Amino acid sequence: MIPRLLAALLAISGAQAALFDFPTKNRALLDGRPEDFYMYVERDFEGATTYPWEGGQFGFVRRPQRTPQGVDFARFHEGVDIQPLLRDPAGNPLDDVLASAAGRVVHVSKEARASNYGRYIVVEHRVEGCPIYTLYAHLASTAVEPGQEVRQGEALGRLGFSGAGIDRTRAHLHFEIGILLSGNFEAWYAARSAGDPNKHGLYNGMNLSGTDPAPILLAAAKDPGFQITKHLAGLEPVFKITFPNSPDLTLLRNSPWLVPSGEIANPPAWTISFTGTGFPVRAAASQKPVTAPELAWVKDSPAAYTRATRGLVGGPAGSPRLTESGKRFVELLTCPPGAETPASAEEAGPLTFVKVGFPMGCMRFAWSERNFATHVGNVRLRFTINRVIHETLVQAFPVERGVESQNFPPPFAFTLGDVGYSPHKSRKVPDPRIGVA
Repeated sequence: MIPRLLAALLAISGAQAALFDFPTKNRALLDGRPEDFYMYVERDFEGATTYPWEGGQFGFVRRPQRTPQGVDFARFHEGVDIQPLLRDPAGNPLDDVLASAAGRVVHVSKEARASNYGRYIVVEHRVEGCPIYTLYAHLASTAVEPGQEVRQGEALGRLGFSGAGIDRTRAHLHFEIGILLSGNFEAWYAARSAGDPNKHGLYNGMNLSGTDPAPILLAAAKDPGFQITKHLAGLEPVFKITFPNSPDLTLLRNSPWLVPSGEIANPPAWTISFTGTGFPVRAAASQKPVTAPELAWVKDSPAAYTRATRGLVGGPAGSPRLTESGKRFVELLTCPPGAETPASAEEAGPLTFVKVGFPMGCMRFAWSERNFATHVGNVRLRFTINRVIHETLVQAFPVERGVESQNFPPPFAFTLGDVGYSPHKSRKVPDPRIGVA
């Protein structure tokens, strides 16, 4: 009864607009009807097919599995799926998708197959002096362009069913509220993509960390003084990582609300707290110098570390450690600018990509007629090269032009300019040369 009364009062009172409003006309969540708000998922489990609306919520709500403790869910859903209210006779949705708050459009992906999001839009909102982002996915069409300023409630596009794993029957808006993890995402991606293009720049889903939009939408509707940064800082931390203080840790610069007032300005390190889904919630100055990011704390939990941290922390009880996924997460947060990655060579023309296998991993590098760049673990090198070195590369690695990547077996070592690198050591050398050992 109370949610319905709240919705009615808001509708007739002319109350101040919510900081973040619902992104479609579907406001059933305000009315206490989640089953009419969230789009269901089709679930086949233990011989039964069901259609639970709970699968449209944020969090671990998909892919059920039977465990000794009961039924658990293995798949994480980073956002909410909102049902359409209107359809044409053929079943196509007719709902407009609306800007949740006033802001600036920073990304529009018009290609239905360019990502699992299908067609999607990202809007940046300056809230309490900090950038917060909303994402609108699976659109049938878009009505805005990057750089365009939009008002709260302005139409961004039409709700649809573009993208992976969705059809006309389950057409919905996938909606997220979150922040950017790194201002250097494109460098991080280029060093790990083996030539696979990033079509979305900074606004690739891998660089957008989301939190549950539902509590934000409800709280903003109820409280005109709602402060989203206070809400985010109040989320429960599950693990902490201590990072060396570095300008490459752009998260703190982009989201200053993470640092409470009173913290010293330039400490040796920062300890950042994260929720179980990897969303950062606060940063504390640390006087303990560290040379590399290290896991500082994990909340005790009856669940395995991997389950409690979305696979970022693993290890046996009492001995937590960052998983490979966790290490990649840390590398993203601390990645330096793109001048030190293979993508840097692109400014000089078409790239040749090569991946070389080592017993302990692999190295990717790229070159064009004027530049050579490589990224091996935490070792990043970039050089301007001349015609002689370029021809030496071509002879040493006879990769057909236009082939994005090719594997070469170990052992391998190269030297370029005055720097040499092998899988085991770095050393100075007197002259430029490249070779296969």
